[in-house]
Order: sequence, then structure tokens, then C-alpha cells
Amino acid sequence: MKMEARKMALDKIYKRRGRYDIPDWQRDEVWSLDHKQLLIDSILNGWKLPKFYFAKTSSDPDEFDVVDGQQRLATIWEFHEGGLRLSDASAAAFGGYRSSTPSIVE
Repeated sequence: MKMEARKMALDKIYKRRGRYDIPDWQRDEVWSLDHKQLLIDSILNGWKLPKFYFAKTSSDPDEFDVVDGQQRLATIWEFHEGGLRLSDASAAAFGGYRSSTPSIVE
């Protein structure tokens, strides 16, 4: 198996979210609200995230299975779609409780 490292902006991953499949063997979403809020806070502060790992599917070269990072991706998508509020402290620092722009990362 060939591995390839690439950098990709989170908003680009979000826009292409239909290309990423969560395999059946992945666990369900288990992160608490606090854990999700901490991840979004880290992103908004510009802190580095752990790497995401994707595997190309055999059926379509433009689609990928999420090998590692499902909880983080689900949290990013939930925030971007307005379903996740920031903590009170983060909302005060960043000017609101929810994503109000098409991209949470510039």
C-alpha cells in the first residue's frame, strides 16, 4: 500500500464531505459536547490537529474511507452546519456561539 501525505484545508474537506465514507467497522460518534467544543476551540485558535488518515476506495478513486479522524470530522461538520455551539468562553472570544461563515478555517 502506497501512502501519500498531503495538506488540505478543513473547509476543503468539508466541501468534499460527500467523498468521505465512514466504514461500518468504525465506532459510532462517542465524543461528549465538551470534547467537541475543545476541538473547535483548538481549530479557531490555530492549533495543529492530529493527522487524518483516509484510504482510497477501490470503487471510485475520488472517494475515501475514513481510517482515523472520524470523531474530529463529524465534529467539524456538525459545527460548520450550525449544530454545535461553542462554549461560553469561546463564544466570547470568537464573537458568537455558532459558525456563521462558509468556512471555519481560513
